Amino acid sequence: VLPAMKKQGSGHIISISSLQGRLAIPYRSSYCASKHALQGFMDSLRAELACHNIAVSVISPAYINTNLSINAITATGETYGGGVI
Repeated sequence: VLPAMKKQGSGHIISISSLQGRLAIPYRSSYCASKHALQGFMDSLRAELACHNIAVSVISPAYINTNLSINAITATGETYGGGVI
């Protein structure tokens, strides 16, 4: 896909992340780390592709009700098991 975008001289790459890619919260270190990494990758990609007229966007939705809170791990290694912190 990227070679085709470069050839046509335009394109738009969109990634879905999370607000936790910008804001770290307790008991979400692994999740936050992965979203921070995605954000950093997309920021770098944006800079690299700007000269090819290819836009790069990251969509970071707010809280979505999932089992992430229930499965989160505390500092002791136990599962958090609760709702939103």
